[in-house]
Amino acid sequence: MPKSQSSSKRLSRRQYIKYAGAGIAAAAIAGLGYYATRPSPPQIQITQTQITSSIDEEQRELALREQYSSLFPPQKLHVGIKGVCYSVGIGELSHPYRVSDETMRKDIEAIHDELGCNGIRIYGETQERMIKCAEMALDSNFDAVLLLPFYVEATHQQLVREVGKLAKAAAELAESWGDRIVMMIGAELTVSSVGIYPGGSYWARSMEIARLQNNKEYQKKLEVLVRDLIDASRVSFSGKLCYGAGPWEWWLPWNELDLHILGDQHYWYREYGNWEDPENVYFRHIKHYKRYHKPYFNTEFGSSCFQGAFDWGAGAWMEAVPGANVCRAYDEDGQAESVRRYMEMFNKAHEMGLTVDGCFLFRYFGGLHPPLEGWKGEPYCRSEDMAIVVPEYSTTLGNPPIDHWRKAFYMYKSYQRVS
Repeated sequence: MPKSQSSSKRLSRRQYIKYAGAGIAAAAIAGLGYYATRPSPPQIQITQTQITSSIDEEQRELALREQYSSLFPPQKLHVGIKGVCYSVGIGELSHPYRVSDETMRKDIEAIHDELGCNGIRIYGETQERMIKCAEMALDSNFDAVLLLPFYVEATHQQLVREVGKLAKAAAELAESWGDRIVMMIGAELTVSSVGIYPGGSYWARSMEIARLQNNKEYQKKLEVLVRDLIDASRVSFSGKLCYGAGPWEWWLPWNELDLHILGDQHYWYREYGNWEDPENVYFRHIKHYKRYHKPYFNTEFGSSCFQGAFDWGAGAWMEAVPGANVCRAYDEDGQAESVRRYMEMFNKAHEMGLTVDGCFLFRYFGGLHPPLEGWKGEPYCRSEDMAIVVPEYSTTLGNPPIDHWRKAFYMYKSYQRVS
């Protein structure tokens, strides 16, 4: 690739990272700059316990739990629904993943009993697997089970058809489980679907966010699709509906839409300012949604696994691949610190009267990341997963066994909901 062309692509990616989260305060962000005096919260200092291979898996797991539980003492979390994003199988973005019933059952148990979650956002391409997972979650007493059909590259017509089918299945679940079932009609559809933003792929459309997010023509296209998906769902499903908006989709007419829950797929970006400042863009964004007086869910937030990933938001993984300015080293402390900051921001929002009604950490485990050409570092630093597979299975598909939970898992576990 010519040098000039490569440089242009890198610039586009930086623009995405910088502006994708701009949303309601795009103009304000441009003047924020970087805070030279940003406080530096104490970093988590953890030394990995050396556990010999002679100890069986059960003892090893117990030893890790004991170690991390002492390092992450219980904290209060003022959020009604504490959840995670869980993939039942998806084949986009070059790392296909399919999960078995046995693995799914173990994961659901860990998410509810060990992690302390009462909510789960189930997403994938295969509706039968999503419904199966939802049934397991409901049997495990989750309070909120969100169903998100995720079809990258689907057209307007395909989405209407498939969402309508899933809504019918969700309605059958709701007959027994009531409003514990939440039907998500979609998420970030300007980039995940075909026909709104130009571009022949998810990533190509993502690069258009900064240029098109305030364009009325494209805004209208999204609004039409959202309304059509609501109508398709209402043919059979009378329960709670939700849409997971990208931060650049904040302008949707929420007061006109038949949605019970306002979903916000919102990561932190360093252009927002000081994460502890109650006047930063993140809190202003929450304030925008809360004025509609509907439950507000952050339906996706998370962090890659290296120091400083928090500041790069959803684009952090791009900073850990060949061609990035700095080669990022795998660091579970960095990911755990990111989770802590999100939890503290949600608590701060509660203190400000902007309670986050639900939050869903991305993600428990969503597939394998095959090695990239030219990459000599630890590939797992790219992923936002809380579970890591056994290394020798790192290039296989299917159901690789979980090797351990990352420190981010235990950090999230330590924040316990306040009734």
